[in-house]
Amino acid sequence: MSTKKKPPAPGAGGAAGQGLNLGAFLKAQGMSPYAPAPTTVGGRAAVNAVGTDYSKLTLQYTPLMPDGTYGVPRAPKDGTEFALAINQINDYPALQAALHTKFELGSSFTSKQADNAWKSVESSKYDLVSALSPTLAQAVNALKIATDAQANTRLATQYSATVSQQANAIDNISATLNSWNYTPAQLKHMGDVLRQLVTTDGSHMINQNALLQVFRGEAPSGLGKNVDASIKTSYEAAFPGLNDYNNSPGAVHMNESQYQAYSTKIQDTATQYGAPMPDKTAIGELLKGNVSPAEYNQRVTDIYATVTNANQNVRNQLEQQYGIKAGDLVHYMMDPKNALPAMQRKVAAAELGDYATRVGLKGLTSDQTTELADAAKLAATAGNSNLGYGVNQIQGALLGASKGEALTTSAPGANQPTVSATQLIGSQLAGFGGTNQAAEQVQVGRAEQARTAQFEKGGGFVETSKGVVGVGSART
Repeated sequence: MSTKKKPPAPGAGGAAGQGLNLGAFLKAQGMSPYAPAPTTVGGRAAVNAVGTDYSKLTLQYTPLMPDGTYGVPRAPKDGTEFALAINQINDYPALQAALHTKFELGSSFTSKQADNAWKSVESSKYDLVSALSPTLAQAVNALKIATDAQANTRLATQYSATVSQQANAIDNISATLNSWNYTPAQLKHMGDVLRQLVTTDGSHMINQNALLQVFRGEAPSGLGKNVDASIKTSYEAAFPGLNDYNNSPGAVHMNESQYQAYSTKIQDTATQYGAPMPDKTAIGELLKGNVSPAEYNQRVTDIYATVTNANQNVRNQLEQQYGIKAGDLVHYMMDPKNALPAMQRKVAAAELGDYATRVGLKGLTSDQTTELADAAKLAATAGNSNLGYGVNQIQGALLGASKGEALTTSAPGANQPTVSATQLIGSQLAGFGGTNQAAEQVQVGRAEQARTAQFEKGGGFVETSKGVVGVGSART
């Protein structure tokens, strides 16, 4: 009895075919049990079509009869029928490709390739999942022969080196995995995977760089998608952000030991300054944002520590002018999207604005306090010091300018020249507010002289930006 045109889909077969379970193979590969839905049926566009369900099907060979028709499907009896059965899976190309890859076959094959594939299937008792690739099956068989006391001495010598290489690979990779701070359960799982890769399912995989690529989630293990997903999840939990950082343009490659050293420096800084301890996820975000340990130190000292120790007026200014609330400070400081120079400018502006008000220089605009902050940053850079040094330098200039605060007003009817707070600061800081320092020093000097003359007439003291003057009723 024969059928027409093309072989039917796989189904239940004979003794061997009963074991060639395609559903189990698809599950082990992490693939869908369903073939792609057909786009046409009977020459017409398919509507709500469903692909073949392979979950309970076995691999079968459908022979081509002399009259050009296909016969009754049956279990493959040898390597050629096995290879042809794979080629007859026409409605699920991905399944066909997975079988080709595992059994080292293709749409074209030699009789030797087909025979080797069939030997592997027979050795596994017709289990497509546990069957080894022909190359691995031959290697395992050769190793068994080589360890037999009656085996050829030359062959034993040849394969003893392979056994030694396997042991060396397992020892070295195990030591590396132990240094990755995995949990005992994770280490056991990784150890099982390692032994499979190096011995049972991958005796050829003794290249330690290739093995590390697998355990970093950068290369497939060949043990299925579920295993690969588990490996990647464990690695990313141990080293958050490391793969993303290493894959970013221009990144200087960082290994696991360097990552651990990076994490330690970040945590040490937090401990030193009493900042909240960042967790692994936060450290990973810092790394992906290219925040170095040195920059993180500045973020903690210039932002977190400064604001935490500042008075309430500074905190109020940060919230009112920049929307930075005390409760959001840690997140603000840790977020790599917030550039350090911009954060430093805002914190320094709030500090200096508050200080100017406290020493009597009132009415400065946000642009002017930002200008003071920029001057503080410049002073810190010039002095090769932190931002706190620059802020102290500018506070010194503001204190000097504040000594002339009385010159900003004139007594009723006195008709005395006055100067603004901007001019007072400009006499101390070159270019402040677009002023000319020499010109502002002249203006401040004139205002001081006029004020001094007024006191000379009636006696008394006046403190100016140049000190205490005006003793007595007249100078001689």
